[in-house]
Amino acid sequence: MSQSIAVVRLTPYMDQSMVTAVFHSSAKAIIIQSYTSGYLPLDQHDLETNIREAVDRNVIVVNMSQNYNDAQCDHQQNQHLKALGVLGSGDMTFYATIAKLSHLFGKHDSDVRAIRSEFLKDLRGELTEHKEEFKFGIEEKAMIQNLKQCFKYRSPQNSELMKMIIIPNIQNHLIQQGFLNILKFMKEEGEDSQTN
Repeated sequence: MSQSIAVVRLTPYMDQSMVTAVFHSSAKAIIIQSYTSGYLPLDQHDLETNIREAVDRNVIVVNMSQNYNDAQCDHQQNQHLKALGVLGSGDMTFYATIAKLSHLFGKHDSDVRAIRSEFLKDLRGELTEHKEEFKFGIEEKAMIQNLKQCFKYRSPQNSELMKMIIIPNIQNHLIQQGFLNILKFMKEEGEDSQTN
């Protein structure tokens, strides 16, 4: 079990030197308790620079919401944080996050790659894993079939409206949620409707 885990609970008027001190400490992992639903003010406290430097030193940085009902920050910032090397805590509680990091440091010592990989997996029910593969059933297939019917009986105006607004929004949502199999099914169905 590791005792080298630091916690930064962000507040709006926090002194920048306090945040920087934590990021330049000897901690092996830093848990950032971010605002509301996981938002990090990267433009304040030199936070982005501190995160980059810590990750470069093989420090594990975890972003955790202070609101336990909100497990994810907005999609755009979430992608940016992932690119920086920040791990999300998902729906784990604060103490589950600390216990899991301690356990993984005890198990893998300094193998940061193994710790990062295993942190994202449910070990004992502490984390709800989100599966990439979504199995869709009758309702989703019916929705796609209904969209296909709309395309068959369309006026030129409705056709343009669907092409420009409705379909791109549905596709973007499916991509963001990782439901690529539904997107593939929609594409196949769309090709079928064009040949009919």
